[in-house]
Amino acid sequence: MPTSPACRRLARWFGSIVVLAILALLFGFGSTPGSANLISHPWDKLLHLAIFAVLSFGLRLALPRIPLWMLIGLALGIALADELHQFFVPQRQPGWDDGLADAIGVLCGLYVWHHLRRTWPGQSPCGT
Repeated sequence: MPTSPACRRLARWFGSIVVLAILALLFGFGSTPGSANLISHPWDKLLHLAIFAVLSFGLRLALPRIPLWMLIGLALGIALADELHQFFVPQRQPGWDDGLADAIGVLCGLYVWHHLRRTWPGQSPCGT
């Protein structure tokens, strides 16, 4: 989306901040027993979907030149790591349904990215 070099740098910086914030949320706060059962089932799946949609969008901003399949693999790797890390957190348990919600979120975030690129071709959100 961004066209000017300054705008591309800003987009990469913003995407990096988003990704780091989500990683801190998943592996920092998510490592505490207090993170268990904050949102009741099945609404927690919507949160998984939203978090991974934002993560994949942020990854695309931060890493605009890597191939799509690599970006999907990276996002799904983070999802898998999050589910596996829950084995070691008291009162938390991983689940296939959480992983599926994560994967759907990754695809939704990339769909939104693709849609925005198609909708605003050649336009820069930075106003240049």
